[in-house]
Amino acid sequence: MKKSLLITYYFPPFTGGISNSLDNFCQQFPSDKIVVLTNIKNDNKNNFKVITKNILIKNKFIWPKWLSLIYHAYRTVKRENIKLIQVGQVIPIGYVALLLKKIFKIPYIVYIYGQDLIITRHSSRKFALIKKVLNCSDGVIANSNFTKCLAIDLGIKNNFIVSNPCPQKVDLNVEKNELQSFKEKNNLQNNKIILTVGNLVERKGHDNVIKALNILNKKINHFKYLIVGNGPYRVKLEKIVNYLNLSDKVIFHNKVNDRDLKYYYASCDVFIMASRILTNNQNLPIDVEGFGMVFLEANLYKKPVIGGNNGGQPDAIDNGKSGLLVNATKVNEIAVAIEKLTNNKNMSDRMGEYGYNRVFSQFTWENQAKKIINYIKSLG
Repeated sequence: MKKSLLITYYFPPFTGGISNSLDNFCQQFPSDKIVVLTNIKNDNKNNFKVITKNILIKNKFIWPKWLSLIYHAYRTVKRENIKLIQVGQVIPIGYVALLLKKIFKIPYIVYIYGQDLIITRHSSRKFALIKKVLNCSDGVIANSNFTKCLAIDLGIKNNFIVSNPCPQKVDLNVEKNELQSFKEKNNLQNNKIILTVGNLVERKGHDNVIKALNILNKKINHFKYLIVGNGPYRVKLEKIVNYLNLSDKVIFHNKVNDRDLKYYYASCDVFIMASRILTNNQNLPIDVEGFGMVFLEANLYKKPVIGGNNGGQPDAIDNGKSGLLVNATKVNEIAVAIEKLTNNKNMSDRMGEYGYNRVFSQFTWENQAKKIINYIKSLG
């Protein structure tokens, strides 16, 4: 297997989905076959080597900012005897990988996430460069089938590997007395609990869930909708809640740590995040759910899930088996899905159990990283 260099701006201790995914993929590689070049100091508790350098120039009078990246990447490739480059972010790291391919005659593969392609398509210069980087690469790793299809639609003709992110290993054990105490503390007893976990931004669809629950207000007599997360959309969501007189039903909770989050998942009856695609005046997408890790996290607690039938959500939800996919722009359709799962315990339990088994059989870092490792091996 070729010794490879992952170049990335996002790597622990930087938080976020991209950082977490790249770190976990690296942990599955043989420790002597992977080196990471990044710009944030890492405590490097891992077995593999992490090199920290200032790969972005901070001097405002120097352009492009990634000139230093060329120098550090060049030196690392020579010093570490690198035979393949993994590009963590297509811009601008991909430019550097393309340059090094010409100098050293070594291949490179690129990770894409969906939003990176959507944002840059509005700049003809950047979009042309992205297409060149991806088409000249030796493989493209997409985080979902949606991202792969998006790249193909944008004119990328290459070998694709779809490698999904996976939920973190967490303590799933919740004692009955602890759960009861949590419900009492939050006044959740004798209620159907609907839960959403995620940043409060327009794409996530909290507003349409609230409107759907307003339709169901008389059909589901005792329910609470817990919204966990922070973000700029909260003010608008609170206005909707007050207008619909649902302030006793919809409860906002600030972002909570992993230790406490398990009680929210364990207490809910249904998890929902009806994300939708946001578009501009030309009807081009500007914001989309690239995957939807929270659906898998909820499945880990054997909870059925509801998501939008767009973006990467169909990868995270096996429709009709681990949960339900809906048209996230149609409030009535969201309401029907919520009512179906809250009023049919057998269906909910069956979906929750299926989702739990599916996560452990398909969405492990070992299984997903194996796709990348096997592809690298196929390059010789």
